[in-house]
Amino acid sequence: MKLAQYKHDVTTKNFLLVQHGYFVTDCEVHALVKTVLHMIIGFVNDKDLSKILPLFPANATYYFCKPNIPRGLDARELQKQAAAFGLNGEVQSSVAMALYTLRQNK
Repeated sequence: MKLAQYKHDVTTKNFLLVQHGYFVTDCEVHALVKTVLHMIIGFVNDKDLSKILPLFPANATYYFCKPNIPRGLDARELQKQAAAFGLNGEVQSSVAMALYTLRQNK
C-alpha cells in the first residue's frame, strides 16, 4: 500500500485529512463530535500526549500508527496511552494500512 494511492480518494469522499504540521484547535475537534469519526493518529515520541489526547473525542474509532520516521512513537504505545483517555481503536502497521483499513470499515 502506498499513501499516495489513497490520498486523492480520501480527500474527495467527505473525509477530513489532517496531515503532519496542521494544528487543530480544541474548538475544531469538539465541533466534529456530532459526526461519525474515524481518526488515524500517530505522533513523534517526544510529544507530551497527556496534553494532546484529552482534546480528541472519545466517540471516534481510532487507527493508531507509527509515522515512518526515526522519532515515530510506537503504535502500540500510542494505543496504550490513548486508552487512558477513553480513546479506543486498533493498531495498524503504517499510515497507508490505516487508510486502507479505514476505507474497509466505513
